[in-house]
Amino acid sequence: MTIPDPHLRSWIQALISLSDDGQTLYANIGIEKAVPNGAVVHYHLAILGLRDKKLELLCHLKDIRF
Repeated sequence: MTIPDPHLRSWIQALISLSDDGQTLYANIGIEKAVPNGAVVHYHLAILGLRDKKLELLCHLKDIRF
């Protein structure tokens, strides 16, 4: 899964873990999309490949509050 286009902005909400080799970051990210009367934010668990600079969305998070 990739970041949906178009989107207004994206950010790291929380850092979850870093791989042993320091090349893969697991994080919760927010993605803001425009809607007719404003914007909506969706949160995802994602893998960020630091070496190849790739982002992979693993799953949609329905609630980020624990």
